[in-house]
Amino acid sequence: MGIDVIGENGSERFALQTDRLLLYPISDEDMKALIGKESSTELKQAYSEMLQGCVREPENRIWYAVWMMELKNSPGTIVGDFCFKGLGTDGMVEIGYGLRESFCGNGYMTEAVKAASMWALAQDGVTRVEAETDPDNRASRKVLAACGFLPTGTTGEEGPRYVLLKKGKQTAYQDINADTIDRWIREGWEWGKPISHETYEKAKQGEWDVFLTPTKPVPHEWLGELRGKKILGLASGGGQQMPVFAALGACCTVLDYSPLQVESERLVAEREGYDIRIIRGDMTKRLPFENGEFDLIFHPVSNCYVEEVRPIWKECFRVLKPGGLLLSGTDHYLNYIVDPEEKQIVNTLPFNPLRDPEQMRQLQEEDAGVQFSHSLEEQIGGQLEAGFRLLALYEDTNGEGRLHEMNIPTFLAMRSQKPET
Repeated sequence: MGIDVIGENGSERFALQTDRLLLYPISDEDMKALIGKESSTELKQAYSEMLQGCVREPENRIWYAVWMMELKNSPGTIVGDFCFKGLGTDGMVEIGYGLRESFCGNGYMTEAVKAASMWALAQDGVTRVEAETDPDNRASRKVLAACGFLPTGTTGEEGPRYVLLKKGKQTAYQDINADTIDRWIREGWEWGKPISHETYEKAKQGEWDVFLTPTKPVPHEWLGELRGKKILGLASGGGQQMPVFAALGACCTVLDYSPLQVESERLVAEREGYDIRIIRGDMTKRLPFENGEFDLIFHPVSNCYVEEVRPIWKECFRVLKPGGLLLSGTDHYLNYIVDPEEKQIVNTLPFNPLRDPEQMRQLQEEDAGVQFSHSLEEQIGGQLEAGFRLLALYEDTNGEGRLHEMNIPTFLAMRSQKPET
């Protein structure tokens, strides 16, 4: 899509010209006239609110201004509008937009948002354009995905927020996932609920279970005697597994990238009165531990949020003692090839939203963070390449949905060992 700029910014002739649209800011007087002519009560109110915003922030008039979307081949036909909100000290401009109902379904909004965002990012001082959508507005999310916006993982007054960055800038997908998981936890996510005091007390009496995958508990013999053992919970925050291991006498360390998962670990340890080393860290980086520091690593399903898994297996091998165990839960990649109803195969592999905008759009619509499929070559083969011996494995299902009802496994749990010599 080409974009032509007509006139100088601030001049009467200034506009952005796309294949089908003219996009131009309008003056306060033009806006008042438009409000007076508008027959839709809803649009009258929306335009009035926009105008009030312009009046409130006159110092940012370039950025807090209402823009019209006019059809090039039909002068005077307004199909929609958008506004830019003021440029902040962090280089962020926010865009809001709306399309008149009679013009929906023609791609006008995508064309306008893409052009406006590209123009904004080309301006001095602007490094990012953000937008906010109603969580039920699927059409708006599709527009943002088509324009290259990524979910930030945060929620504003209207709903989830999305960001488009200036070329050369990058928001790490790990940060997006940390923000997304924190929001899920606030909304009651199953894997973000710490165990109760009663569950902790039962574990001290020998009645306990922990999970690497959604539904099947880990066989107790996979862990063996834990008293006095040094355990690393890798991406295992949330106060679910580490408190159990602590109750069984283990010396625990947990590393997780989600601030709320890390905070849950602290709160449970404080409540139950045990010591634990808690680290907020990124498992895609070199782990902040000495060689051979741990007897056991417990790594529940989480590397689906990581693009490359082989480096993680190498780091696990490094920080384990000779003879140490790695217990890991991994994806089985089937979830990434099917549609949301799990009835049709719709995606090619690998599923990598950083390389495929359509796959990123799917994740945005499902509010699923940034996820990646991994082959068995990466999961099992990657552990073998790192030096591990595979001792045992089992498969598991999603715990819900059509694949689960058909007993089709989608996850894998593995027990692997670093050789003694």
